[in-house]
Amino acid sequence: MLDTSCEGAVMTQIFVNYPTTDLNRSKEFYANLGAEVVPEFTDENAACLKWDEGIFFMILTREYLGTFTDKPIADPHSTAQVLTALSRDSRDDVDATRAKILDAGGSENKEPRLGPRSVGQVQAALDSRTSRTPGP
Repeated sequence: MLDTSCEGAVMTQIFVNYPTTDLNRSKEFYANLGAEVVPEFTDENAACLKWDEGIFFMILTREYLGTFTDKPIADPHSTAQVLTALSRDSRDDVDATRAKILDAGGSENKEPRLGPRSVGQVQAALDSRTSRTPGP
């Protein structure tokens, strides 16, 4: 089970769900970026990856994601569905994460830049339109 307590209080958790055409490849991609696979919420239809305390990626097969909605599942090569931005403490950390993303087959929308609402943080954004990863 996930530990949802924070000194006696229940901690809010965020689960961002993404469709994929290749669940195993997506798990490997995010694990290579430092996410931890959560086995309790991982099976042949979905994988839960913990990014940070309270922040999780749920990677779902397109078929399984379709059981949660009557709407069509967006094609990331032709439709924008979400922009995923990862903040880091320094430009060096951003560059290292960016290199891991590109080495794992990901792509980027634009060069990393200072976030407009962040102080001392830099963001790297993944572009799902051109992503070669099977995930988001």
